Parts: sequence; structure tokens; C-alpha cells
Amino acid sequence: MRYGCFIIYGFGYDLCNDDYKVVVIFCVLRSGGSCETEVKVYSLRTDTWRRIGDFCHGIPLNDSGRYASGSLHWSASGVQGSSYSWDIVSLDLVNEVYGKVVLPNFGEGRFDSTLEILRGCLSVLCIFPGTRSDIWVMTEYGQTESWSSDATECCQFVVSFQYLTPA
Repeated sequence: MRYGCFIIYGFGYDLCNDDYKVVVIFCVLRSGGSCETEVKVYSLRTDTWRRIGDFCHGIPLNDSGRYASGSLHWSASGVQGSSYSWDIVSLDLVNEVYGKVVLPNFGEGRFDSTLEILRGCLSVLCIFPGTRSDIWVMTEYGQTESWSSDATECCQFVVSFQYLTPA
């Protein structure tokens, strides 16, 4: 039985094959909370669509993939035991293989998060309602220890990096 359907997409560049690719994830939510996916990749170079492995890392949350360092990235939610989990799932555009980006320690408390790209780097905006917003940036892709944060006090109304401009 279907509960809801939605489409997630992404666009990026495959440097090794000199190819632009569009990724479309068709998601069907079931009444029990599970998500079934079908993922297709369009190659501009070959003008073809192909089906690749399903998105099996939870439910994708953002509507478009964020491109950084040769991969598309999506926020994804899931359940681990009795608790909710949040991950960043990557899709390498050369090999078309999924992976997970190790998250930094965001600290204590409930927060809302948005996955973005800031100055070409994978970034997460964490909004702690009523207190502060933190911007986490992975300065060296794939290096967990390169996550760094700048806290912005009383900035809980920022909803996306698209509204921020460099000083």
C-alpha cells in the first residue's frame, strides 16, 4: 500500500569521464514508515538513462543533491533501534557508488539541520531553536577531522545558505 511518493534529484560533473550527470531518486513511502527507491542516472555525454543501485541509506530529506568533490550528497533519516538517526549520504558520480560522510559532533540538544555547499565545501547549518545557529564546514573532503564550526548567536531564523552572502 502506498503512503506517498516524491522525487529527489541531483546534478553534477563526472571529472573522469568528462560528463554531466542528472540523478533522479523516485521514492515511495509505505504506511509502516519504510521507503522504497528507484534511482536513475542520465548521462549528457551518452544521452542515456540507466538504473543504478537503490538508495538504501534511509529516507532522503532534501529535494536536491548537493554537489561537492565529485559526489552528490543528500541528508537522510532513519531509525536505529528506538532512536532517530540523521546521515549525509554521498553518491560518487564516477563510480556511481553510495557512501556515508562521517558527521561532526554537533553537541547536545535538539536542532534542525540543513545540508548545503558553502564556498565549494560540504556544510551543515544547525539551528538550535531559541539559542543559536552553528555552521559546520568540511574543509577537506572526506577528512572527518576537518569539520569546523562557527557559532552565530541569535540567528535561529536562517533557513538556508541561499540567504547568506560573504562579508
